[in-house]
Amino acid sequence: MNRLCTIAYAGIQVRPISGSPLAGGVITKSGKSAYTVTPKLGTDGYGRLTEVEGAASALAFSTQPFNTIAGCTASPRSLSGPPTVQAEDQFGNPVGAGSQSISMAIGVNPAGGLLAGTTDVIASAGIAVFSALSIDNIGTGYTLVASSTGLTSATSAAFDITSDTVNGFVVEALGGGDIGSQTQGAAFNITVTAVDACLNAVTSYVSNVTISSSCTLSSGN
Repeated sequence: MNRLCTIAYAGIQVRPISGSPLAGGVITKSGKSAYTVTPKLGTDGYGRLTEVEGAASALAFSTQPFNTIAGCTASPRSLSGPPTVQAEDQFGNPVGAGSQSISMAIGVNPAGGLLAGTTDVIASAGIAVFSALSIDNIGTGYTLVASSTGLTSATSAAFDITSDTVNGFVVEALGGGDIGSQTQGAAFNITVTAVDACLNAVTSYVSNVTISSSCTLSSGN
């Protein structure tokens, strides 16, 4: 005597593998059974499963910033990368929908640098590209922090801001600051620093420097 039995499965959940592309496929059975089980959908097996990303819950850097020459108004230099941020679901799958406003700021700031440029970008298909950012002060170990309302923020890998080629010299009193008024005939000391267009010291510069003045200078070091 043949009997028709139906087995119903409810509450099945599929957890996408973080970092892997979302996929789809036919549901098949595995294991052994004493009974013949016939797929209800024929060539589509026991149904077709299509994975989709979940709701956006966090941000992640899909392109990290890396070492860049200092940039300022006098010498614009956009951060290399450029830094790119992607919205992700709770499992780390990219979320392709959404137009969140994403803000960028300096996280670790080893040299008091100023982040200039477009720091707020509206994401397109969940992705925000920050192509016009610059930092003016040289330093080692800067990081960026991306944030958006309702999403877990993301911190970039560390990167360095380096000086450009020599653009000029800064003449200061020994220890820094204005030379000020000096007594005629009295010796005084100065410091000459090679700088780039953003006034960052170019420590790699090695050369003789000649000092001239509208006054008569005596020989010295």
